[in-house]
Amino acid sequence: MPYKDKERQKAYQKAYQKAYGAARRGNGAAYYKAYHAAHRAEKAAYREAHKAEKAAQHKEYQLRRKYGISYDDKMRMLAEHDGMCAICFSTEPKSKKGWAVDHDHDTGKVRGILCNSCNSRILPSLESPKRAMAEVYLARHSAL
Repeated sequence: MPYKDKERQKAYQKAYQKAYGAARRGNGAAYYKAYHAAHRAEKAAYREAHKAEKAAQHKEYQLRRKYGISYDDKMRMLAEHDGMCAICFSTEPKSKKGWAVDHDHDTGKVRGILCNSCNSRILPSLESPKRAMAEVYLARHSAL
């Protein structure tokens, strides 16, 4: 029941804090330390147990955010090229990151899946056999 007299209420609160405040603060700190240590261990165990799942979710998110395609779309496009780079016909992505998604920077349209070496230097510094294949690849995808 609230006090009608504000001074009396303040006096009661002050006496209560003096009598019980230190004990409550001490228990709170001990509880926090114990809980925090246990909770950190639980979070670390969860992250470790779900590391691969979270990595896959992140890859999916990045593909959707950057290019508007799903991981399944990327794998389907790679299968259309028989699992090879569309320019140099390499069967290895030549990077730890995996296959690169080639897209037109002006329109944002995805053209295909390339190995990272072909994607990073699509025309400027390719030697002549790869340059000719890159020009054919670009011409084919600019017509679409």
